[in-house]
Parts: sequence; structure tokens; C-alpha cells
Amino acid sequence: MTGPAVAFRVMLRMEIHPGMEAEFEEVWTRIGDGITSHPANLGQWLSRGVDEPGVYYVVSDWVDEPRFREFEHSEQHLRHRTALHPYRSAGSMTTMQVVREMAGSAREPAAGRVRVLVHAAAPPTGPEEVSAAYHAVSRELAGTPGLLGNELLRSVSDPDRFAVLSEWRDPEAFEEWERGAAHRATTAPFRPLQTDGGGAFGVYEVVDRYA
Repeated sequence: MTGPAVAFRVMLRMEIHPGMEAEFEEVWTRIGDGITSHPANLGQWLSRGVDEPGVYYVVSDWVDEPRFREFEHSEQHLRHRTALHPYRSAGSMTTMQVVREMAGSAREPAAGRVRVLVHAAAPPTGPEEVSAAYHAVSRELAGTPGLLGNELLRSVSDPDRFAVLSEWRDPEAFEEWERGAAHRATTAPFRPLQTDGGGAFGVYEVVDRYA
């Protein structure tokens, strides 16, 4: 008997016009938060075919099919498709239910990872500034060695208080990035919003996430 689904998975096969592959990858990364910012999205992956020049596969996982279908018919999805349409010559979509999940022995254990918490407050112009800065920094951080993901958190009691929680493979990976020349430039959009946290205790909800 089949158990409950672990996730609802969508796989897109996309054939990209010759010579436009690099630009397609850059645009896909830049607009990726159009998918991952949806509260029902569990993450997405872009893969390039090894034996199929110009062919890419996009896999995204969702909490369930109804929530994906809700996104599929949204303006948010239409904007995402429109941005990628100039690069596609053909494509197809396959949907499936993930019914079992088994972690492989090569998956990195949680032990040894570090988490970094940065507090922020909304400026007078509004909390949207925090979200915009978070996405700008996260897009720049995509592919950073050792970075496993980050989340934008919002205080339940005070909607103008935020925090960003990032997870790293180990302390060395975080310290190497922090010492790097690109560190200050990459995080510049978020730095004016940072605070000391305003207290030792707080309850936060996750409002955005990059895996």
C-alpha cells in the first residue's frame, strides 16, 4: 500500500536556443525567487544535460499538488514564464508524487554545521525594503561554497522586526566567505537595515527561503 506523498514534484525539460545557454542560466538564477518565495515551494534545481547540448531540466518540489496548481495559475508564474520564454525553443512538463525518500550516505550530516542569525528592522519606507534587500543579497550568494541555505524570518509580535538565518556546512566555510573580498559588497544592500536584535527572545515566522 502506498503511503502519503512526501512532496509533489514538477520536472520541466527545456531546449534552449543555441548560444543563449549562459544568458538563460543567469536569468533563471536572477528570477529564481519567483518560485522559491512561494510559501508552498520546497526548493528547485536547474540541471544541464550532459549528453544533450542545450537541454536543461528544472525540478521543483511542492508541499502538495493543489498548492502547486494554485501557483501555476497565478500572475507570479506568468511573469516567471514570460521572462524565460525568449530562451526556449521547445519544452515539456512532467508531474509526479514523491512517495518515498531515502537519504544517501554521502549526504552531509547536520553535525558540524553552523547557523548565523542577522537581525534587521524595517526602515520608514516600509518592510518591503527588507524583503527586497534579502532577495538581492541571496541572489548574489547563490553558489557560495559551503552555504546550505538561508531564510528570512519576520517577528510574529512586531511586523517591522526581521532576522535572516543562514546555514553553513561548517565554521571554516562561513569564516572563509566572511574574510573574502566579496563579502562586504555582496551584503551591502542589507547592512543599513541591521540591528542588535532588540532583545533576547522572539517568535518568528518564515516568510522567504533560499535552499
